[in-house]
Amino acid sequence: MFPYAWYSQVSEEHKEIFQKFSQIIEKRYSTSDQEIIYQRLATMIDPLLLKIDTSEVQRKRLSDIQSLSRERLFEIHLDADASIRTQLIKELRIKNSSENISNLRAYSQLQQEFQYFITEDRQFVWDWDIWTWVYFRNFVFFPNEYGVSERDLERNNISKSSTPLYRDTSGRYNFIPDHEKKIFLTEDVFFWLPEKFHLMQNLYDDMKYSSTQVEQTLREIQKITLDITAWKNREQKIEAIYHYILENLSYSENFQLDDMYIYSGLEAFKRWSAVCTWYVKLMSYMLAFAWIDDFEVIRWYVIDADDFPRIWHAWIRIGNKYYDPTFDDPIGVEKTLTPDEYRYYGLPRDIMYTNRFDYGTLPEDLITASLQDRKKYIRNSLADIYDIYKHIASRYRIFDEIVFREKYNFWPIIPFSISTVTSRLTYIEVNGETFRYIDNGTQRQIQRFNFFILTDTNIDSLLEQIKYDLTDYTLMKWMHADGTHEWRFGFNMEVR
Repeated sequence: MFPYAWYSQVSEEHKEIFQKFSQIIEKRYSTSDQEIIYQRLATMIDPLLLKIDTSEVQRKRLSDIQSLSRERLFEIHLDADASIRTQLIKELRIKNSSENISNLRAYSQLQQEFQYFITEDRQFVWDWDIWTWVYFRNFVFFPNEYGVSERDLERNNISKSSTPLYRDTSGRYNFIPDHEKKIFLTEDVFFWLPEKFHLMQNLYDDMKYSSTQVEQTLREIQKITLDITAWKNREQKIEAIYHYILENLSYSENFQLDDMYIYSGLEAFKRWSAVCTWYVKLMSYMLAFAWIDDFEVIRWYVIDADDFPRIWHAWIRIGNKYYDPTFDDPIGVEKTLTPDEYRYYGLPRDIMYTNRFDYGTLPEDLITASLQDRKKYIRNSLADIYDIYKHIASRYRIFDEIVFREKYNFWPIIPFSISTVTSRLTYIEVNGETFRYIDNGTQRQIQRFNFFILTDTNIDSLLEQIKYDLTDYTLMKWMHADGTHEWRFGFNMEVR
């Protein structure tokens, strides 16, 4: 289903080459393997387009093949979706007992008969009459089992081909003669974009919750994306987009779950205050406009979140790496993290999934476990895979705690406390009245310094805050005049 305006710009020679290539692929490979082939082809072309010695003729050929590959991927997704919808229409036929299973119409006939077949989670369809995507709203769904039937339409001389057929999640069917049909988006917004099918699903979701002008907002997002990713390779584009998201969005603490706008990536772009779904949806739009192939928005459980398991979380997969911009934009931190400070950027799946689970894979005992026990589970999971990544652990800040524990001989299962930390780390004992201490037999005087006071309740968060790096910090046993003491991390010290 190539859009005519865009497809006409593709060289006829390149169309012919790609068509022959596609015919060979379709004969030799399954649909799932075809998807992998086209995905890899589109991705492999990216670095070739950026090579300085690539001629304009070569660049045009590569660009056309890449665009056709992306559109073929879109067609594969549409075919899979159409197959599901055909099965649902067959289900309706069987329920109505109007035909035997063996006599059901072919999909092409069913498609013509039920052009506007929509479901609870997919209410946008291709309109062959106006050659664009449309969606439906303000329609009435009758609560009885079948609602408006085919016979009801026939009695009132209403065409089935122009009347939406709606199936809800419980399997009830209704024709909806009273409805409002709206243009979803003009096709030129989607020219050559990767992951177009998933992008449209997210956009439709956003349109339900957003009050912004969708197409205008998308064009604004597109312009910014092209500006910040111009002449960058794939990894540089991803990093630029990730940094843009962190620099411009801030996590919203003041929201209600029934405020539907919190689920819209378009609203995130307009408001600059967001929750996790906003972050990754906006990131997905920017990835598409930067022509990054093979990404997916994922929503399920993160077990060290304060609101687990009441509220699910969202992150994103790009190729075989995972990214969580929300977790790299912690609440209360004004300074945007730099790339070398990211903890949830470009992680392999086994590392990323030490603290999260897809639907249906969450162990029952973690649902009722305390936050402390869930964090212990995460530490153990990281420790279990640490040996695999030990030689490159410095690439992944998420291993900082495991590296620290190994260096100072802390077992993963033991939580940090004042007693365990002070028994393993070197410290100085400071007279709190005189600010003096002994260093290798020499008396030192602290002129000025900053410090954190350590307690059993804050030691975890403080170590995380300083990234488990004690290079610029001194552990102090600070002695008071009455003989009591407190523990401090000193920094920015001036000593004579």
